[in-house]
Amino acid sequence: MMEGVDDVNIPYVLVTRLVLLGFLALLAILIRMAWKNEKPIITDEDVMTTGGLILMILSWAIILILVIFSFSKIMREK
Repeated sequence: MMEGVDDVNIPYVLVTRLVLLGFLALLAILIRMAWKNEKPIITDEDVMTTGGLILMILSWAIILILVIFSFSKIMREK
């Protein structure tokens, strides 16, 4: 499991793995809480009246731009 990892980096690798497991557990807990909730947290009226739709479009556009940028940078390095 730790093959190829320098002895100096083992604590950092372990902490990183534990943090990732913690995020996974937190995500599972939050999904379970959302499924138990019977009424929706955000309704269609909230999205339309608060400008949430614009925020959602902008956030997805930013994510898409960052993914394309990262992919192009990876491809340039090869």
